[in-house]
Amino acid sequence: MWGGIYVGTFIATFAISAILKMKVDPFGGNYTAPWDSSVGTSYLGLSYGDGKANQFELYVLADMAKRAMVW
Repeated sequence: MWGGIYVGTFIATFAISAILKMKVDPFGGNYTAPWDSSVGTSYLGLSYGDGKANQFELYVLADMAKRAMVW
């Protein structure tokens, strides 16, 4: 009986934390940067192989003087 309680508690806690991590922004948007044409160009869905798992996104800065920024 105690084993079932422990396993049930673990599964419930795991499920709740997974849902919260997918739905809640822990920083409240404080560490986000807007991306538009004044910042640079984005190339989405560039393929380097077969399948959707073999795609990437490339973000090129408009002002290369700001290239110290990490994206």
